Amino acid sequence: MGHAMRFYGDESGSHGTGTYVIAGYLATAYNWEQFKIDWEAALAESPSVGYFHRGPNYHGDKPFGGWDDSARSAKLYRMIRVFERFTGRIQELSSTMEWNDYAAVKSGPLGAALSDPYFCCFHGVVSLAMQYLKDNGGEDADIDFIFDYQLQHQTNAVKHFTEIQRLVPEFGKRMSGICFMD
Repeated sequence: MGHAMRFYGDESGSHGTGTYVIAGYLATAYNWEQFKIDWEAALAESPSVGYFHRGPNYHGDKPFGGWDDSARSAKLYRMIRVFERFTGRIQELSSTMEWNDYAAVKSGPLGAALSDPYFCCFHGVVSLAMQYLKDNGGEDADIDFIFDYQLQHQTNAVKHFTEIQRLVPEFGKRMSGICFMD
């Protein structure tokens, strides 16, 4: 492999019930640049939108306000086709934790070490990314981790990132950076 890799991820489920998840996609920087070109072309196709988020697309909220169901569905399937073209070049990674499980662990002897389920899921996606490199000949690849800009998680994410680099040197030498953006 030997290429610079990027993981783009986001979290969901911070409402305290159900499932908490950090999920995203891992690919080479080159494949992300190619993906971006295709993604932006799909966004620009009429009717055009400046960004795509499934929630607003499903509910008809901004930027899909005023679109009928068939137009929203057509845009959704157009965006899905971009992902389909990159099958095998972009890897989905996700780590989940049920809030009930988190509550059980939090009340036990490890509770003081677990500030929230973000901690567990963050470590999960980092471990999955490192395993992907190992399984696919990427021992010499580095990964930048890019997460959605969410102020409530950034401090902890940087703390966890730094701790992993320090405590797990074989991971740390492959973890080239962490940043946050929309």
